[in-house]
Amino acid sequence: MVALAFVLMACGSGEPAQQEAPAGRATLIVTSMSPLAVSGRGFESGERVAVSTGARRKTVVATSSGRFVVRFVGLRCAGATIVAVGSKGSRATTRPPKALCVEP
Repeated sequence: MVALAFVLMACGSGEPAQQEAPAGRATLIVTSMSPLAVSGRGFESGERVAVSTGARRKTVVATSSGRFVVRFVGLRCAGATIVAVGSKGSRATTRPPKALCVEP
């Protein structure tokens, strides 16, 4: 029991860890709903990435660490699936919870 407590203490402070994409796997996270902003991780360095939701589409270039952020100004919500497709074969999708897409 003491050994288990020591292992738990050595592994961290008990605060939630920042989610990182497993090596070689691209991911998308919705970071804002108004305007809609999406963060990508795990893409290839310098990869051109087309991010789309419904009829809206933007193209960005991933950083040397494989990350990017794209904002859809004027779009308050994405009821459809958000898709990111990279020029080097990376691909990721996400869908925000429907509860976040309710207009006031």
